[in-house]
Amino acid sequence: MEEWKLEIKKVTNGYFIKGKFNDSEIPQEVVIEEGVEENSNLLTMQQLLFLVKDYFACYYSDHNKENLIIEIEKNEEKK
Repeated sequence: MEEWKLEIKKVTNGYFIKGKFNDSEIPQEVVIEEGVEENSNLLTMQQLLFLVKDYFACYYSDHNKENLIIEIEKNEEKK
């Protein structure tokens, strides 16, 4: 059985992700760096979740009855 393993390390300005990407037999490291935008922590987390979803072959399809959606939702401003 093939082992699917992904290691995620949180650092000050983002994440280091280590895994076997693109059918490679050698583990590779991917860096997702946090930007300077107002909601950069949410955007960085969204990128990380997209990568994890793709790594484990969880893809969106119109043919599926259900799909996993990763999005940032804004709350209404409180008065």
